[in-house]
Amino acid sequence: MHTVGPVWHDGKGSEERDLEKAVCSALEACRKYKTVALPAISCGIFGFPPDLAAKITIREIQDFMTSDSSVSRIDVVILKRDVMSAFQKAFVAAFGLDRVSNLSHMPASSVADSGGTYCCVNKFSRFLFLVFIFSQRRQHYK
Repeated sequence: MHTVGPVWHDGKGSEERDLEKAVCSALEACRKYKTVALPAISCGIFGFPPDLAAKITIREIQDFMTSDSSVSRIDVVILKRDVMSAFQKAFVAAFGLDRVSNLSHMPASSVADSGGTYCCVNKFSRFLFLVFIFSQRRQHYK
């Protein structure tokens, strides 16, 4: 799923609220699917600070996953190292280090089968993908 996010203007406008709405709208449009992939919205040429975008995106994903939907997995696809680093830090802050450590060498399918909420990093060609795997276990999101 892709959506147009806000352009960053030094945070003086409604950029944060607009990013929240963009992420929420994209997720809502995918409510009937089991697996959803999102980009790091506005973290490219729109110049949104990656650390702030990561916090907002993860918070919106957490809120969405507590709702009634068919979605059991959301992957966040990231193409830049600095954005990947910001999302990893935000993921650790939101869910704890134990959900991130020792997973970079595990196949995504193994992590998904375990039923938890985890972060798995994979590298393909020159692009970097940061994949967050969220399960149907709703208690992880509260």
